[in-house]
Amino acid sequence: MKHIYILLTSLLVSFGFAQTDYSGNGNSGFGDVIGSSNLNINDDGTTITFTLTKGTGGFFDALVLYFDTGVSGRSTIDGNVADQADPLRKAISNEDLSNSTLITFPASFEASHAIGLDASFGGLWSIPSTGTIMDNGLVFITSANSDLIDANQAVCTFSINWSDLGLTSSDSFDFVGLYLNASNAFSSDEGYGDGIAPGNPGGGTITYTGSRTYSNTLGLDESNYLDLNISYLNEKLKINGLDGFFNVSVYDMLGRTIVSLKNEQIFDGYINRLQLNKGQLFILKIENEEFKKTLKIIAR
Repeated sequence: MKHIYILLTSLLVSFGFAQTDYSGNGNSGFGDVIGSSNLNINDDGTTITFTLTKGTGGFFDALVLYFDTGVSGRSTIDGNVADQADPLRKAISNEDLSNSTLITFPASFEASHAIGLDASFGGLWSIPSTGTIMDNGLVFITSANSDLIDANQAVCTFSINWSDLGLTSSDSFDFVGLYLNASNAFSSDEGYGDGIAPGNPGGGTITYTGSRTYSNTLGLDESNYLDLNISYLNEKLKINGLDGFFNVSVYDMLGRTIVSLKNEQIFDGYINRLQLNKGQLFILKIENEEFKKTLKIIAR
């Protein structure tokens, strides 16, 4: 028998996401700029700050981070996204006269925004969810306040506000990343997220199989915390007193999605089909239009 318990802590009212460091995917097709990098994400409730510690290679190309913020976006970046107005728009579009790469995002991931970053500028753009996107069709929102000015700079920071993504600090977002040559949209195999095999895809197809998640708030209040009774047996999680239809997500401490259930019916507190490894720490998020709860859990 395995049981899940909420981890006890003296900070019952509010505390931050336990892990804000994200590793690159380990590939090195462009000289190991992003593959062995570390991306730290943190925020102060208003501003989200990204701290990138690059790998051994020089940052001579562009990094694109695609964000799923929970609103309608694109499940693919294909030939309908072809903004060539400047290098970073071209990088986000992954489109050039010589290279046109199909990017397919993980299941249920819809890219609504993207940060483009190189050694001269960093900015945030929104991605229209429908239609053909030609020059300047990617909507510039704000500068990302990047301090990256030298390709050999070991550490750089850039930042945006929660409100720039249409979110508040009680929300979360999913993201994947890709490193590529912005001048001709030639893609490397380096990035964030799962699915890109070693070997630069160039103008070939990229299919992500997993994304990363950031959230700074676990939303526990003391009275609810003390009343919760959680157990786990035979791949069924029970939270006493919880009934209705909910979106259920489980993340590991690297922000990787382990379970994603949409409009799941929870009857008498039971959530089925949860396969969690014994001894590991997870983040469990349960929400619908009237309820939102995010908990730290550990399988024992």
